Parts: sequence; structure tokens; C-alpha cells
Amino acid sequence: MASAFSPLPSPPPPTVQPDHFYGSEGTQFPLSPNSNGRTWLEPDDDPLASRGIPVFKPSMEEFEDFEGYMNKIECWGIRSGIVKVIPPKEWYSLSVRCCATCACDLFDLGPTPYPH
Repeated sequence: MASAFSPLPSPPPPTVQPDHFYGSEGTQFPLSPNSNGRTWLEPDDDPLASRGIPVFKPSMEEFEDFEGYMNKIECWGIRSGIVKVIPPKEWYSLSVRCCATCACDLFDLGPTPYPH
């Protein structure tokens, strides 16, 4: 009786994964010697943050709880000293006024007029 070996699926990563690392474009880094075949990164795999600044691209659902999302990625910021979070495209389409009597748009990313 022959048995077919099928590898078990890799469990989901325990920490939120960066989309990429700013400052390390095009650089291939070796796997951590302690990775034990993991297919994801842990902040401890790069204690000196030599991969660069971790860049995250949360979904709108994740971004709605920004404080909770920041708590999840804090472990990366502790190593690198900084993280970059790129808001989801849906967030840019929101229009929020700073007050009921003002016509300004808080999310208007156009040029800011400076007084002369």
C-alpha cells in the first residue's frame, strides 16, 4: 500500500508581515539561521533592522482600527525605530470636514496655499 506524501500547509504567520522593506529594494537577504523552514519573517530574525524600514499596507478593515493595527506592528518598530504605514486606497476617497461651518477637506492632499 503506497501512501502519498503531501506536505502540511504552512501555518499563518504569527505577526503582521511587512509588504516590503524601504531601503533594501533589489537586495536578497539570506533566511534567518533560526527560521526552521518558516516562510515568514519575525522581527527577531533581523535584530539590527538591516533589511530596512518595514512598510505595511493594511486593508481598510485593518486600518479602521488604527490603534489596534499599530499594536500589531509595534514589534517591527521596536527593532527598526520606525515603520511606514500606507493607507488603503479606500481611505483616500473619504471626505471629512474639520467642523460643520468649514469648507476645508482634511483629506485634501493637494498643495497647501501659503500666506504671502
